[in-house]
Amino acid sequence: MAKFTQIPTDTFQRLQINAGILVKGDTGFNPATGAITANAILGATTGGINVSCIPSFTDFGENVDNCPKNTKELKRLDNWECKISGTFLTVSTAVVKMMLGAADIDSNDTTKIVPRVDLSEDDFDDVWFVGDYSDKNGATNGGFVAIHLLNALSTGGFSMKTSDKEKGEFSVEFTGHVSMNELDVVPMEFFIKAGTDETPVTYEYVAADLTSAGFEYGVTYYTRSGAGTTQSPYVYTEVTAGTAYDDSTTYYIKQVAA
Repeated sequence: MAKFTQIPTDTFQRLQINAGILVKGDTGFNPATGAITANAILGATTGGINVSCIPSFTDFGENVDNCPKNTKELKRLDNWECKISGTFLTVSTAVVKMMLGAADIDSNDTTKIVPRVDLSEDDFDDVWFVGDYSDKNGATNGGFVAIHLLNALSTGGFSMKTSDKEKGEFSVEFTGHVSMNELDVVPMEFFIKAGTDETPVTYEYVAADLTSAGFEYGVTYYTRSGAGTTQSPYVYTEVTAGTAYDDSTTYYIKQVAA
């Protein structure tokens, strides 16, 4: 192998994988815990998600005699343009209202969304992109790349495309906005957290509290045999369906250990 024909040894640990999701609201995703608020996912998407955070500059050295272009001491950052865009396959009245930017759901007909001619403070809401990261992506300790778009407003409007025998597609573009109360806050934040190994789940068997009525429907029961010592631990055997209840037998249920 050529000297520089290589990749970093930790490449797999640093990959962002899968399409990710779009989540609504400042508290829709918690980067400290990796938890997503119930019902905060905006919808199913297709074609992946696009995220950009692009600065605009002014070069005060431009047209100055003897000054090279892009002299660092004369470069000034004017603003940031931060956007998240994608294509939804699923929509609801709340999502269409959000896509329109300035709109309301009719209070007399909750199936009707009416665009407005002016903006409201309520039209702005935060949007998160959250995607899997690293080689450890378990349900509890999985890694993530999370991008937080602040004061997001749909600036792409409503766009719908249908195809014969295919699903409808709804394009959306959200733009982050600076607040007058925090003029120096760029409307996008980034979080990258590697995953860790999942903690193995430990189970225990506890005696079931049964009465003469017998087994409870939908519960799996076990019987126990063995001496219960280190050399000969208890053996728990699942009670097969259709087994008759015996009130002289102690039955056990399996649960997550406290």
